[in-house]
Amino acid sequence: EFGSPVSPNAQWLSSIATAAGASHILVQRVDGGESRPLTLGPGQPVSQTWSPDGNQIACILMLDGAPILQIYPAFFGGVAVQSVALDKDLLPQTVQLLRWIKRDIYFRADVRGGGQSVRRITLDSPAAAVGVSDAWKIDGPLRRAHIRPDGRAPVIAVNKNGQEDLWTVNLDGTSLRPLTADAAFDKDPLWVGDGDRVACQSNPGGQ
Repeated sequence: EFGSPVSPNAQWLSSIATAAGASHILVQRVDGGESRPLTLGPGQPVSQTWSPDGNQIACILMLDGAPILQIYPAFFGGVAVQSVALDKDLLPQTVQLLRWIKRDIYFRADVRGGGQSVRRITLDSPAAAVGVSDAWKIDGPLRRAHIRPDGRAPVIAVNKNGQEDLWTVNLDGTSLRPLTADAAFDKDPLWVGDGDRVACQSNPGGQ
């Protein structure tokens, strides 16, 4: 199992499990009990996240080699509430949902031809995703990103000269600020709690 976000009320967690070549989203109470599968439409789930009120789950499904964003009831799936085809310039298997804030869903993915992009879909007008990372003036390739719970700032991992460090930046590209600048390899940053702390993987001892 992988990708196990916790519901906003901290009562449930969801994960993606793969068995016999097929992937499923499972929902389980945090305090234990048997997990239950989310009933989905056709396609293989590769990423998922909870809605702000905990009543729905957004997931990325691979269908005929293309990524589709679908919204399902969290308990326990059924008919998709909404379905949005994602941009064709994205490498399908790399699409990862980052956060659902109000009516906006943020995701990142590798782009055909190289590079990574962070984009936002507004569920009330989902015709085109907005490339929010286009405004970030960073010195090196973007490796990872995570959106703060209030939606105002991402924490990003940037690679320069083979060294990966963490930065914060406002969503509009202003106030770029380094969090790390050392020989350690810092990657996969995540905002923690209300967005006052950042967790990441690091190898300060070179391990």
